[in-house]
Amino acid sequence: MKLYPNPATDIIHIDGVDNSNFVIYNAAGQLVKSGEVQKGEITVQELVKGQYILKLKDQEKAIKFIKK
Repeated sequence: MKLYPNPATDIIHIDGVDNSNFVIYNAAGQLVKSGEVQKGEITVQELVKGQYILKLKDQEKAIKFIKK
Protein backbone atom coordinates (compact mmCIF):
# COMPACT_ATOMS: atom_id res chain seq x y z
CA MET A 1 0.00 0.00 0.00
CA LYS A 2 1.45 3.35 -1.09
CA LEU A 3 0.17 6.78 -0.05
CA TYR A 4 1.04 9.92 -2.03
CA PRO A 5 1.65 12.84 -2.10
CA ASN A 6 3.26 13.11 1.29
CA PRO A 7 3.14 15.88 2.45
CA ALA A 8 -0.42 16.28 1.19
CA THR A 9 -2.50 19.40 0.55
CA ASP A 10 -6.03 18.54 -0.60
CA ILE A 11 -6.23 14.86 -1.61
CA ILE A 12 -4.21 11.77 -0.75
CA HIS A 13 -4.07 8.85 -3.14
CA ILE A 14 -3.67 5.26 -2.00
CA ASP A 15 -2.48 2.65 -4.49
CA GLY A 16 -4.08 -0.77 -4.17
CA VAL A 17 -7.19 0.41 -2.32
CA ASP A 18 -10.49 1.14 -4.04
CA ASN A 19 -13.29 1.08 -1.50
CA SER A 20 -12.41 0.61 2.15
CA ASN A 21 -13.38 2.32 5.39
CA PHE A 22 -10.71 4.52 6.96
CA VAL A 23 -10.02 6.55 10.08
CA ILE A 24 -7.54 9.41 10.47
CA TYR A 25 -6.04 10.34 13.84
CA ASN A 26 -4.04 13.46 14.70
CA ALA A 27 -0.68 13.37 16.49
CA ALA A 28 -2.48 13.41 19.87
CA GLY A 29 -4.40 10.25 18.95
CA GLN A 30 -7.76 11.98 18.49
CA LEU A 31 -10.06 10.81 15.70
CA VAL A 32 -10.34 13.69 13.22
CA LYS A 33 -11.92 12.06 10.16
CA SER A 34 -13.50 8.80 9.07
CA GLY A 35 -15.27 7.56 5.97
CA GLU A 36 -14.80 5.42 2.89
CA VAL A 37 -11.96 5.59 0.39
CA GLN A 38 -13.46 6.57 -2.97
CA LYS A 39 -11.55 5.32 -6.04
CA GLY A 40 -8.30 5.29 -4.07
CA GLU A 41 -8.64 8.89 -2.85
CA ILE A 42 -9.31 10.64 0.46
CA THR A 43 -10.00 14.37 0.69
CA VAL A 44 -7.96 15.99 3.48
CA GLN A 45 -8.26 19.71 2.65
CA GLU A 46 -10.26 20.41 5.84
CA LEU A 47 -7.50 19.08 8.12
CA VAL A 48 -5.15 21.58 9.74
CA LYS A 49 -1.41 21.43 9.09
CA GLY A 50 0.32 18.67 11.00
CA GLN A 51 1.08 14.96 11.26
CA TYR A 52 -1.64 12.34 10.95
CA ILE A 53 -2.08 8.58 11.08
CA LEU A 54 -4.28 6.84 8.51
CA LYS A 55 -5.68 3.40 9.30
CA LEU A 56 -7.72 1.34 6.85
CA LYS A 57 -10.30 -1.10 8.16
CA ASP A 58 -8.90 -4.15 6.36
CA GLN A 59 -5.21 -3.32 6.98
CA GLU A 60 -3.25 -3.88 10.17
CA LYS A 61 -0.54 -1.38 9.29
CA ALA A 62 -1.13 2.34 9.84
CA ILE A 63 0.41 4.98 7.57
CA LYS A 64 1.76 8.31 8.76
CA PHE A 65 1.35 11.36 6.56
CA ILE A 66 1.83 15.11 6.80
CA LYS A 67 -0.79 17.73 5.89
CA LYS A 68 0.76 20.99 4.72
